[in-house]
Amino acid sequence: MLSYINTAGAININIDGDIAVVKKEDARYSTVMEALKVAHASQNDEDIEELRKVLSPGHILTGMDEFTITDGQLYITGIDIPVPGRLHKYIEECVHNDENVGHLINFFKHLAINPDPAVRDQLFGFLVHNGHPITSRGYFVAYKAVADTGNVQGMESFSDFIVNKRRSVLLETSEDPKNIYVYKRKLEVGHEYTASPKDNLGSLDDFEKIGALEHIHSNMDKYMDKANSTVYTDFHTRESEIIIGKPAQQNRDECDSDPNRTCSEGLHVGSMDYVSGFGHGEDCTVLECLVSPSNVVAVPKDYNNTKMRCCEYYPIGVSRGEKTERFVESDYSEFVDTDLDERLKNLKVEKALTVSLKKVIVVKEGATHMDTGSEEKGPTKEGEEASE
Repeated sequence: MLSYINTAGAININIDGDIAVVKKEDARYSTVMEALKVAHASQNDEDIEELRKVLSPGHILTGMDEFTITDGQLYITGIDIPVPGRLHKYIEECVHNDENVGHLINFFKHLAINPDPAVRDQLFGFLVHNGHPITSRGYFVAYKAVADTGNVQGMESFSDFIVNKRRSVLLETSEDPKNIYVYKRKLEVGHEYTASPKDNLGSLDDFEKIGALEHIHSNMDKYMDKANSTVYTDFHTRESEIIIGKPAQQNRDECDSDPNRTCSEGLHVGSMDYVSGFGHGEDCTVLECLVSPSNVVAVPKDYNNTKMRCCEYYPIGVSRGEKTERFVESDYSEFVDTDLDERLKNLKVEKALTVSLKKVIVVKEGATHMDTGSEEKGPTKEGEEASE
């Protein structure tokens, strides 16, 4: 039985006891009204079922250029890999609530080029479980507990100062880093660094002007060495060199993709709860890192789903001991976004090539049957070949 009540701000629909409320500002409102009128007039099962489809959160996605739905699965336009179920549902909820989903689309673009289907399926659940923010460019924020190697004798290195200062200027002020100037003065051991919007600070307190903050940051490759950077290392091997503003990398082939093995080969990052449990004393520093979903190798099943292995992460700064909600991600995009579109194109080419090769194999099998004189003249069904 179908009934409804139309109020000033919404329509309340009752289908066999299932209640749906559609507000007038809902993008589905006009479509729902049309289907409702037809179904209410006919009380026909087919018309009521059509109304149920229109009322579903996913229906609105079919009218958006960014998405297509085939056989109940959601696809991002131009990508032939379906969106995992949990991410699919979350996108539906966001669209239904009129929330932006651009970051989720970008997230899936990175996820789609991850070669491991298990990671593609599990990663979003891991991030939801631990509250990892997803950035507008589609990366996510994770944390890394590292040991201080003491290479700068407890003082902030120049490169760390530049990275952290630029970050604080962008996130905490309305200033432009192009108009912030960096100064230094020599101490008995090392240097002291400071920054100011004033262009004449160099005349005070023996400070020497180095240059504009943004210009220095754009040329950070000159400072990415042990003499000018704080070098951290991992607690396990004490052999790696981890520097803020420089991607930490390991060959993916050397990383263990088995989610059943927790402590194994790969670069480990995790939630704040995970890294907070290290408790290694004064030499322990927690770094905030950006990770591309394409570089995740495994999400191990213990540690309450709070850590993972990847083949690359990008340290963006020292954590203050709490989850990050604001961050600067443009720096990392220079490393990972340059070939994203090309890799997505190659993904389509690889899939097309795989399908073509399967057809060739099927045809050859069919020819073999004919060559041996078998009455079975038709080739094996493509679906059967694909399922082996």
